[in-house]
Amino acid sequence: LFSGKNPFCFSNSLSVGFLFFVMGVKHIHTFSEFASELEAAKEKLLVAAFFTEKDEACENLAPVLDNLSNRHEEVKFCKISITECKTIANSYNIRNVPVCLFFYNAHKIDSVDGGNPQVVTEKVKEWMNTVKIKKVPKPSVGGFMDLTEYIDNDCECLNESDKHTIADCLEDNDLKYLESDCDEQLILHIPFRVPVKLCYIAIKTHGNNGPKEVKLFNNQMYSMGFDELTAIDAVQTLEFTPEQLAKGEPVALRPVKFSSINSVQIFVVNNQDDTRKTRIHSLKLYGSLKEHLNMGNFKRVSGRVGEAH
Repeated sequence: LFSGKNPFCFSNSLSVGFLFFVMGVKHIHTFSEFASELEAAKEKLLVAAFFTEKDEACENLAPVLDNLSNRHEEVKFCKISITECKTIANSYNIRNVPVCLFFYNAHKIDSVDGGNPQVVTEKVKEWMNTVKIKKVPKPSVGGFMDLTEYIDNDCECLNESDKHTIADCLEDNDLKYLESDCDEQLILHIPFRVPVKLCYIAIKTHGNNGPKEVKLFNNQMYSMGFDELTAIDAVQTLEFTPEQLAKGEPVALRPVKFSSINSVQIFVVNNQDDTRKTRIHSLKLYGSLKEHLNMGNFKRVSGRVGEAH
């Protein structure tokens, strides 16, 4: 099933590579399989090794993962070919292999270059100890994950300042912010690498010129302009308060309306103090990958829910 030298590569021979598969390192073939593996891991540490065939560094990592999986039953291991599973690789922006991603409670908590097997081994032990003492960071919003890492690089914003762009509000840096240019309105077009279920939006602003009325649209085929969005009904309209913006308070979205989306457009109609410039210091979208969210578990975080018009 696998070659003896490289358990990552297919072969017609039956060898040690077969043990790599049956003794703990599961070979993932589809996105649904991976989503199921994340769900099944629950409160176990899951290590996902991304590889490509006929690569020396991947060959060197394979027996190390085999050994770790045999010695640590409390940790789950899987391997994912970036050529076979391009959707998974793209969703985590995998460009170089081997690389190992670490997951806990279906959320990515760390990553490490797999080119150094010793570093991988040490990282596994480090996270095993962290999991044991229950100090793994937990999702902060209703059990749902921050979807920032699943946002495609092709996101754009109409009427953004040349110096303060959409990329600035997607970073965790209070010194950076998105700012409008000609007037107070903004249109943020945010595509995702994989289908998601969007449950919460959180906008944080320092000062009095944060967004006030915000209209949301989903699954638009292209980035629509101001006249186009003004002429159609929004999927949901929110009105943020200064208190919500100061705290970056998550606002719940209608789960049925955002249960399976590839993109979201955020139309900032006006701001709090009716000035020409609108600022957004931080934009966070929370939800889950479409394949493994149980909508029966949808919960509201504390705080106000945006009113729909």
